Amino acid sequence: MPMRAIYLLRKLLQNERGFTLAEFLVAAAIMGFVFILLTAFLKEGLQQYDDTVTRSDLQLELRLKEEQLKRDVLSGLSGNMAGTTYPVAIPEENRLILLHGTWNGIDWETYPVIYSFTDCTVFREEAGTNEPFLANVTSFQISVNEDHLVSITIEVMQTADYSRRSITRTLSIKAKPRGKL
Repeated sequence: MPMRAIYLLRKLLQNERGFTLAEFLVAAAIMGFVFILLTAFLKEGLQQYDDTVTRSDLQLELRLKEEQLKRDVLSGLSGNMAGTTYPVAIPEENRLILLHGTWNGIDWETYPVIYSFTDCTVFREEAGTNEPFLANVTSFQISVNEDHLVSITIEVMQTADYSRRSITRTLSIKAKPRGKL
């Protein structure tokens, strides 16, 4: 019985002359359709991956910046010095002035830490150095109430590299300086 099956298979293969043009065109069309579907799925997957990486990077950067802002506010001094009550928020100039210092046993040795917003970038100025703190900022809102509570809200927009989709995140801080003048 197996010999008969081999004989029939061999005879069938010898009579086969190849594909017709119609069979080839149908096979090519099906493969093209499958390729287009795979490409669409891969493109969507790459966009999702890129968006996720961009969101993750932005979230990490905002977390680090939030910690630095909190640290600056909490380690600042509050109270009156030379007729100015610190911390100072100047919303119309987009500036926040925090006063930092050390107690030398007799008096405070103070220096300002200034956050300002210009051209979609928040800058941090300390000891004469004015460096970019956070880029791609779309909104910078600051206020200080009579209890010296500092409120900062920063909105950042980042564009994903591959998909070119915009991702917006908000950083919000409310804190009081711990030191008193």
